[in-house]
Amino acid sequence: EAEGTVRVGEFSLPPSTHTSPTAKIPSAQSADLVMTPTTERNLSVMARAWLVKAPVLLEGPTAAGKTSMVRYTAYKTNTPYRRINLSHQTEISDLLGRFEGGQYTQESLEQMPAAERRSLAEQLGYQGSREDEDLVQFILQEDPEARWVDGPVIQAMKNGEALVLDEINLARGEVLERLNSLFDDDRNIVLTEHTNEVVRPHEAFRVFATMNPGTDVGRSRLSKAMRSRWPTVWTEGQTMADITQIMAERY
Repeated sequence: EAEGTVRVGEFSLPPSTHTSPTAKIPSAQSADLVMTPTTERNLSVMARAWLVKAPVLLEGPTAAGKTSMVRYTAYKTNTPYRRINLSHQTEISDLLGRFEGGQYTQESLEQMPAAERRSLAEQLGYQGSREDEDLVQFILQEDPEARWVDGPVIQAMKNGEALVLDEINLARGEVLERLNSLFDDDRNIVLTEHTNEVVRPHEAFRVFATMNPGTDVGRSRLSKAMRSRWPTVWTEGQTMADITQIMAERY
């Protein structure tokens, strides 16, 4: 192991240079792994990708440790870790961001049912028993102006985090296509939703996707275009010998 690096599998990795003031780095307890031969092999393959900053698709059976390997490597390199569970309901704004606040007018508040209006006021910090007319003014005063809020993918890019897009083949194709430019040579995202801001990732940023085989029930196959952007690493499932070792060390 070279000085100033950490060992993951067969590779020496440098510590993170992330800049996130609220970094959520995995704890030793949450990242702990039993180093079975299969886990060691899987980690070595993934660590190679980490070293060259390549986006990688981790494909393998349930309980093969796909997300656990990324969390472990994030812990070892002191890298903030973020996991996004994708599904058919995931929207582009859930990943990239949206405008929030500034969504109420006096007319819309006056037409709102009284119970809903009072509940909204309480969410904004109201305490007391004002008349409905006063509640409208309170909400208009406390409701912040519309502002852009970065989504988790953008936050991870800017902060230099290790990002896991979990169960990527459960997301809709149009959602994944919006992320394509992040996996091209330019490795950026243009936020057409927000003044065409060009977001380029921090040097410590790493991105991984996970999926069970496309033949599993409820899961679709990734498009050829998406597949071509992701080098695929097949993560082997634990053997009976591995499971015996895990049980012995854990229990």
